[in-house]
Amino acid sequence: MWVSRDSGETWGARGDAANWMDIAISGDGQYMLAGRSDGALRQSVDFGMSWYPVGPTGHCAAVAMTPDGRIRYAGFRNGSIFRSADFGVNWTDLRITGDWTDGACSSDGQVVLFSSGNSAQDGFIARSFDSGNSWTKDEPGSYWETVSVSASGTKAVAAVYAGNIYTNTFNLTAAPPSPKPSITGEPLSFSGNIGDIVNFIITATNA
Repeated sequence: MWVSRDSGETWGARGDAANWMDIAISGDGQYMLAGRSDGALRQSVDFGMSWYPVGPTGHCAAVAMTPDGRIRYAGFRNGSIFRSADFGVNWTDLRITGDWTDGACSSDGQVVLFSSGNSAQDGFIARSFDSGNSWTKDEPGSYWETVSVSASGTKAVAAVYAGNIYTNTFNLTAAPPSPKPSITGEPLSFSGNIGDIVNFIITATNA
């Protein structure tokens, strides 16, 4: 794990050597949650200077965190999604199974999106508007690689592995939530590596 504390000017190695899969960081950078492929979920509470095990074990490839660091989500490959609402002390199995590749949540932790992909036949996007207590599976039949959601939870962007990037808008004021526009209806043309895709998604959802 490499950490920078000066806006990327310099970097230092932190934690042990491992296959780190995904990381979520609080708004001030103090809290970090990282998934690894060796069965370890790791947390830092000191801006990435030190790391220790936390929560459930397994091949964790998808994590998400609210800006204050209090609410965290962790998705495990060929497994479930877990939630902590107390800075990682206790974890709840949200009982939805997928091959999770990425996760994101709104600033209040209410809107949660996780992408699942192992093959085009098995992939889907899991969507929750109530902090993971109930789920809807959207857009089956694609290998979803990454997903992001805006702070308000009303805008989302998702990318298919070696494919297009898609946008969506959610109506959170309807009761029950109104039918969503089809993600597959408006692909955005994009070419580049995965780092470019991540930067595009961050820009799009913060717009």
